[in-house]
Amino acid sequence: MAQDGFKERNQKVKNEEFREKVENFYSKNKKSIKKNDFDIFHFSVQQKLWEANYYADQIKNFSGDSFAYSESPGLQTGTVTVISGLDKGGMSRYCNLYIDGYFMSVMSAFDSLAHEVNSLFRFLGSDPNTKIYLFTIVKEFNTKMPDSEFYKYTSKTLKKNWWKILENFRNAITHEVIIAKEIETSYDATIGKETLKKIPIPDNPKKRPFTYKKDYELKSFVENFHKNIPSTLEHCYKNLLKDLEKSKKLPIKV
Repeated sequence: MAQDGFKERNQKVKNEEFREKVENFYSKNKKSIKKNDFDIFHFSVQQKLWEANYYADQIKNFSGDSFAYSESPGLQTGTVTVISGLDKGGMSRYCNLYIDGYFMSVMSAFDSLAHEVNSLFRFLGSDPNTKIYLFTIVKEFNTKMPDSEFYKYTSKTLKKNWWKILENFRNAITHEVIIAKEIETSYDATIGKETLKKIPIPDNPKKRPFTYKKDYELKSFVENFHKNIPSTLEHCYKNLLKDLEKSKKLPIKV
């Protein structure tokens, strides 16, 4: 936990360092960029990362205990007590709420970053109807500024396996696929208690019917996946800072 706190503080410091550098160069030429666009999207990246952290924590701590017991006494049939057990319908709703929120927040953070970068390099203008994603920005860098440190880093990131996983899950969720459709429980007859055992995650949510050969489990899957997110955003800002310092002006030209 202490290490996670350090990472969050380090991320905040890097974000603030970059924002302060932008402020400094902007003060020298207030016609250089649309500062309002930068402010909105820079804040949005931090907001969406905060949301992703929130949902990741909810998934990490999810136990289903809130849905474990019926509020009413057991129904008596002779000497047999019928116990309602876990509310699997309620668990499924909450699981999918957290999963949807998590992957949408993560991808939204990178979408906002793409808009922030566009405001600084002025590739695609500032029309709010223009669809800008990280891969479209990378294409712009490839043809216009291939020497950019940010481009070199992000072009490699988009080829990594975890990014492909992110795209698969975000696309599936966008098209209304329910990911957490299987819930495995165990029942202890000695104490009359049913407990959550496992929530399987499909190998690829874009392919149906789902397969589970990789044996993904919700909590460990999200916990391992989420390790990529704060560190990647941190490196993005580190490399943007390098580009800004090399350019020495706005919009950034390298």
